[in-house]
Amino acid sequence: MEKSIEWREKKITSFFAVVQSTFYTWVILYFWGTHQAWWLLILMILLTLFNFLAVKFFKTDTLKLVASFVQLSFVFLIIFFSGHTESPFYPMYYLPVVAAVAFMSENVVTRNVLIVSSLATVTTFANILMMPTITFTEIVRGLVISTSYFVLSYSVMFHNLKLKQSILDSTSDYLTGVTSRKVGEKILLKELNTSKKSQKPVVIVFCDLDNFKKINDTYGHLYGDEVLREVTQILKQELPEDAPIIRWGGEEFLLLFTGWEKKEVNELMEQIRKRVETYPFQYKDKGVTVTISGGIVEGSEFDHDIEKVLFEADKLLYSAKEKGRNRFV
Repeated sequence: MEKSIEWREKKITSFFAVVQSTFYTWVILYFWGTHQAWWLLILMILLTLFNFLAVKFFKTDTLKLVASFVQLSFVFLIIFFSGHTESPFYPMYYLPVVAAVAFMSENVVTRNVLIVSSLATVTTFANILMMPTITFTEIVRGLVISTSYFVLSYSVMFHNLKLKQSILDSTSDYLTGVTSRKVGEKILLKELNTSKKSQKPVVIVFCDLDNFKKINDTYGHLYGDEVLREVTQILKQELPEDAPIIRWGGEEFLLLFTGWEKKEVNELMEQIRKRVETYPFQYKDKGVTVTISGGIVEGSEFDHDIEKVLFEADKLLYSAKEKGRNRFV
């Protein structure tokens, strides 16, 4: 099975984090000697354990910021206990912490990047001030290094965000923002297989907007697009967060309910049907009536076979149309 980008990203970054910590320890022991090696080794072990826990459990931006502060403090203490603040290696210890904050940014959280880069700058100059003699060259070097923190962190953050946005654009429907059909087919197959193994029910709803061609022909395709976006918002508001909304094509949507009984889904879709029917769609000053129909099937009824499930759901959708539309069967 093809491994996700997120899985590969996690494994590769974890591997290099371990390599990085190993080299750090080697530099500490070799360059700074062994007279205080036990202190340094304890700090390195604690820092490695903390990094592991932070990656696993720290999910919010605030916790990530706290983790970065702790990491910077650990690095500062390593340099302090070594007694060799004039080491040419010390700036390199702060760079990974700064880069990690930028890399983990889910949104453009410039505040966090600014705070961590500033803290790294403060600790860098604190190290410089602890040197036996402070020269103009050392101050300039500190300024150059501090500028590098900001350049690196913002570059990494924006590159990472552009990459994530690119991935999102390739998996989301361009018009409505919900899951695209290409990704939706994979989700459907995965949920059917999981349901078959776990025996948990999975209910599939195949629905579309009634007489949508007439809406496009009467009011124009731009207004038709607006109707699709508004119906999508209704679906997002009414459906649970863990229920994928997949734009199957045109005005067709496929919805998935894992762990739901068919009767529960019927009740929810009836609620959505009524809301769409009574929603105040407007074209200029004129009210427009929009209705929705669909077919509801449970995966186990068709041996969790994706082709059979889709065929039956599509058949039930057309049955709803034949019975007068504006209904789920």
